[in-house]
Amino acid sequence: MRIKSNFKATRKGKTKYIKEWCRGLAISETYQLDGTFIVNEAEVYLSVSRTQKGYIYLASPVLLENVFQIYKQRWEIEKLFKALKTQGFNLENTKLTEPDKMAKLIALCAIAFVWCYKVGEWKHQKIKIRVCSNGHNEYSFFRYGLLEIKKLLNNPMAKEAKYNQKIKVL
Repeated sequence: MRIKSNFKATRKGKTKYIKEWCRGLAISETYQLDGTFIVNEAEVYLSVSRTQKGYIYLASPVLLENVFQIYKQRWEIEKLFKALKTQGFNLENTKLTEPDKMAKLIALCAIAFVWCYKVGEWKHQKIKIRVCSNGHNEYSFFRYGLLEIKKLLNNPMAKEAKYNQKIKVL
């Protein structure tokens, strides 16, 4: 799990802020601290990475060599949840309460998410997503694909060939 720099970590009777245990990394460098630490009463291993924007601190209950790769995968899942909740599907607005129906709705939304993402990747190959002045893309692949699919579905005069292209992407 990601932790903030102002969390306190204890090791061998010494307590310091996480950021004090993890100083001096070069940008793009990662480091796994030796031994275990106590953070919020839990015994964990600490890893740190320095990016252009600052430091990322991770705590893990087991020693993992690829902790940042695992964290990156977890972040992809967070993007799915964001799309399901507020960035496209507004799943939280549903009035469903039955677990079976809710599970089916989530499964359908997950399939729709993948479709939007794949269409976004496909469209990005044809027309690149604009990069904003802050260095970030204007749209995620998901959002880029969602907008393309919405445009297609809202246009009753859309050519069948264009529709078939987007279906094949899925």
